[in-house]
Amino acid sequence: MGTHKKRPPEGFGKRLREAIYKRGLSPYEIEKRYNINHSNLNAYMAEDMAPTVANLAILCRVLHVSADYLLFGKEVEKCK
Repeated sequence: MGTHKKRPPEGFGKRLREAIYKRGLSPYEIEKRYNINHSNLNAYMAEDMAPTVANLAILCRVLHVSADYLLFGKEVEKCK
C-alpha cells in the first residue's frame, strides 16, 4: 500500500491538534501508544496529508471525536 497524499479539508490539522491536547495527550504519546508514524501525524497536523481511513478511525476512537468533527468541524446529529 502506498502513502496516501491527498490533503485533508481546511482546519483538519487545527482540530486534530486541539483534540489531542484536550485529551491530555501529546503527539508523541499518540505516535507511540497507537503506532501512528511520526511523519504522518505531523503531516496530518500541518494539513499536508490526509490520514488513511485506518488512522482516522484510530484518532477518532482515541480522541473521543467523530470523523465528521475532525474532517469538517461538525458533530453528527444523533438519530431520534
